[in-house]
Amino acid sequence: MTEATGYGVDESGLKEANGPSPMQIEIYRRMTPEERLRAGIALCMAMRQLKRAAIRSMYPDWTNLEVNNEVKKAFLYAGD
Repeated sequence: MTEATGYGVDESGLKEANGPSPMQIEIYRRMTPEERLRAGIALCMAMRQLKRAAIRSMYPDWTNLEVNNEVKKAFLYAGD
């Protein structure tokens, strides 16, 4: 990884991102606090939708309540 860009190449030769690109940093700097908050909320919602889809694909016979509870647990205990 190069410190200047925050990007590196993993053992497979694929580029991996380890942080925001300089362009992303500039875009966030130009945003108002409200715009940054809205972007953060949208990202959180997108992560939950992806997690919900993953759980649904692993457990197709679970009810919506079971899937939603598992999504909540996944984010509640994500740092453990």
